[in-house]
Amino acid sequence: MPRRKRKRQDDDIGLFWLMLRRIDEASLAAQQRRQAEHEAEMARLREADRKMQLRRRQAQLASSWKRAMVELYPEQLPENYPSGPRDLDAARLEQLAVQVYTKLGYETEHRGGAGDGGVDVLVRSQLLGETLVIQCKQYQAKVQPNVVRETRGALRGRQKGVIWAPGGFTPAANAEAERMRIELYDEQRILELVERAYPAPDWTPTPLETAVSVASPVVTDKPPSSEQRPAFPARGPLGLTRAQWVIVGLAAGGVIMLMTLLFVIILAVLFAQM
Repeated sequence: MPRRKRKRQDDDIGLFWLMLRRIDEASLAAQQRRQAEHEAEMARLREADRKMQLRRRQAQLASSWKRAMVELYPEQLPENYPSGPRDLDAARLEQLAVQVYTKLGYETEHRGGAGDGGVDVLVRSQLLGETLVIQCKQYQAKVQPNVVRETRGALRGRQKGVIWAPGGFTPAANAEAERMRIELYDEQRILELVERAYPAPDWTPTPLETAVSVASPVVTDKPPSSEQRPAFPARGPLGLTRAQWVIVGLAAGGVIMLMTLLFVIILAVLFAQM
């Protein structure tokens, strides 16, 4: 075979392999781009679902709070209710504690006032055989450790201490309460306890929120039930979805076809030189 013809064939084969490599690189880049778009869409849907769940939780707490305020402020209109535990005065906060624990089935005794001995509300449970000493503190600033020690000093026998403080607690107070086994209730925990006493009716999402919830995958460690079909296909071997395996199969088929074409071209060139 003349050297010039062989060189031309080598150049053609090199060009063909370069074309295959470019095709493979383009296919890989397209697959990575689609994967990135898919992951971005999943992240957007998860964030939308998180916001919807947060809104639902806030709506449930607000509904329970209003139900409690109906009993705490029977003389007021709903639009005049305090928006949360922070907006209550000290006396109303104690009344709320009595009201909530009574609703939960405890026997309550209101002792708040001058000379209460550090006991605002005494809560007893005959079923559980326990007595809670509730101390209510409506401070603008966070509760300090001295209040925790004061509550601990008011306990008798096997009584358990509880402090209600919508304004929150300092880190030192939290550490002191953990050491002395005093339970602390800030505004969020008070709202959650109110929700237990005054459970809100089921919250109904808007049509848009329903659509987002259906489209958004639920992140859980448990396998989905037959009623919870995933919006996106489950991942198979190598972490690829069915759609991605289809793309891989098509790409592999294309490569095989190109290799077959190359083989046919080489055979044709060889037969032409014979």
